[in-house]
Amino acid sequence: MVLIVLIAMLGSSCEYWFRKERVGAIYYDPNTDRSDFQPCAADQITEYYRSLPQYKEGLRDLTSHFLRKTPMLSDTLSGYFTARFIVNCEGAHGWYRFRATDLQYQSIPFDPHVQTWMLERCQSLDNWAPGQRERKVVDSYVLITVRIENGTIKSILP
Repeated sequence: MVLIVLIAMLGSSCEYWFRKERVGAIYYDPNTDRSDFQPCAADQITEYYRSLPQYKEGLRDLTSHFLRKTPMLSDTLSGYFTARFIVNCEGAHGWYRFRATDLQYQSIPFDPHVQTWMLERCQSLDNWAPGQRERKVVDSYVLITVRIENGTIKSILP
């Protein structure tokens, strides 16, 4: 009896890890994504915290890049504005997705000016070092979040 329960539990957990659709997965969208960008292994993209892809020297360079050119923002605009994208095993990046929340983490519409600015800033991030797992370069999801309070950019969070 115990063996049957264990096999059932193992089967369901294996199904989770080997299914194609995962929470937060990014799939190619011909309406928004460049066709010349491809992950090296689309079925094995890791989260950034498991593979640690890095932009130039890290957070300081990332923050400098984003703050070099900032948009005019309404003084009533506040929230967390997040871009999620893929850095492939060659250091190329693409397939950008966006999400916004207010400062209490409730979903809000993404301000179009902020989205245009974030997309331009993300697309111009050259010199990514791809992530690694077990000494092999891998595709990685990357998150960049901009915290805005009353129309002022307060921080860039990796």
